[in-house]
Amino acid sequence: MRRGRPRATEPAAGAGPGRRAWRTTPPTRRKSHVEHEKEAAKKWAYNWGFLTTPYEELIKNEKKKEIVKISVPVHLQVRQGSPIEKYIKVKPSPPVPQTTQGLIGWRSTVPGLELECYGRDQYGKLDFLKQMNWPAEAID
Repeated sequence: MRRGRPRATEPAAGAGPGRRAWRTTPPTRRKSHVEHEKEAAKKWAYNWGFLTTPYEELIKNEKKKEIVKISVPVHLQVRQGSPIEKYIKVKPSPPVPQTTQGLIGWRSTVPGLELECYGRDQYGKLDFLKQMNWPAEAID
């Protein structure tokens, strides 16, 4: 084995039997890289050449489609929505607190501005044990 840079036909250091790890010299790697770039440049126009066409040229041949109005029966027509102010009323806020800690819940602490303006959540009062006819000791 010689000292210095390995040749293109010299196996790489640490390559055991059965491995095909060959080192190449820097000029060979550079040449291979340039060849790959040239090949990619040839293929670019075929794959991506449409990107170089101006947009105006692409759409000049398209015909403008005419919009046809279709009369919809009265029972299928969409009715106008009512304004949101009719159902949701937003009351004026109290003055902004001086500190950032005061910002937490500053609107909901004022009566009339609390978040539960439509009432508290109500859940059904069902008793699972009574529905299943089980004794109270069943959940202990």
